[in-house]
Amino acid sequence: MIVNAIIGFVIAAGASWVAIYALMPLFSKLGFIDIPNERSSHDTPKPRAGGIAVILGVACGSLWFFMMEGVHLPWIFWIASFIVAALGIVDDKIGLPVWTRLIFQAIAIGLVINHSGAFSEFPLPAPLNFSLGWAGYAVAFIWVLGIMNIFNFLDGIDGFAGAQTLIGALVLSLILFGSPMSMFTLVLAGAAMGFLFWNWDPSKVFMGDVGSSLLGFWFAIIPFYNGEFSLNSMTLIVVLVLWVFLSDGAFTIIRRGLNKEKIWKPHRSHLYQRLNIIGWRHRKIVSMLVIFMAVMGACATWFADSGLNDEVAWAALAIGLIIFVLYAIMVTRIESSNHSS
Repeated sequence: MIVNAIIGFVIAAGASWVAIYALMPLFSKLGFIDIPNERSSHDTPKPRAGGIAVILGVACGSLWFFMMEGVHLPWIFWIASFIVAALGIVDDKIGLPVWTRLIFQAIAIGLVINHSGAFSEFPLPAPLNFSLGWAGYAVAFIWVLGIMNIFNFLDGIDGFAGAQTLIGALVLSLILFGSPMSMFTLVLAGAAMGFLFWNWDPSKVFMGDVGSSLLGFWFAIIPFYNGEFSLNSMTLIVVLVLWVFLSDGAFTIIRRGLNKEKIWKPHRSHLYQRLNIIGWRHRKIVSMLVIFMAVMGACATWFADSGLNDEVAWAALAIGLIIFVLYAIMVTRIESSNHSS
């Protein structure tokens, strides 16, 4: 199994790398081009929809595991994923209104929730794990929709989403070792690595909505299909794994909401974007945040290995909160220093 796992990872990485190499000229010819604007973090047009290569990498790696180990995920998982991917491709090509995207995202999310169920309790450690009843379906919907869109919002500089996917998926694969979802997250990590070769600063291609939305969707529905832990516990593990993305995303949404800004509109006010605005290179920002990702991945593993101990969960969340606060303070002070000089 270990050998097949390594081969599956390599197949996914190789397929993703080759797909980018082969498809990049086609992206340009078909009009999948990201044109810089006042909200962009780049200044030259580049091909997008590189997430298609990640999908192909995942597909090739998953096919390997199916042939070698008989491992597969339910068809609903793949049907819902296809809807999200197709929506992303169309959005990358012509751009879609917010409500059109929301309708199709809701269909995909509804398929998953109808097939696998919803939260019975609020996904936080005791004593905040109160019973939800029918409200669990609404919480499940908001969870998946929120992760999808936060992942999309945070895919704004070279290598960021790819690095979060690589580290997050590797951690989840180790935590879920031996389960079908472990194989999926392993090939997802491999596909992200293959993509990162082309997307690391200075990038040659962007992931596009087809990549960022689908990656967010996959991470959000992993708890529903993990096969090892309860839905609530696995959701908390995913929160810890994606803490760098989720903390910046949630903080910025709340801050913009309090300022009465339209939170769904594109902007450049995430912490990582603010560092880029004051002159930090993409690779410098991502390299720093990779350390944060690794720490939170270790916290997620600690929680999983503790027998899902509530005290450990709160300690892990506290560590994440402390690091995020220090990160936010650092960004604010650098901005102040830059403005005063």
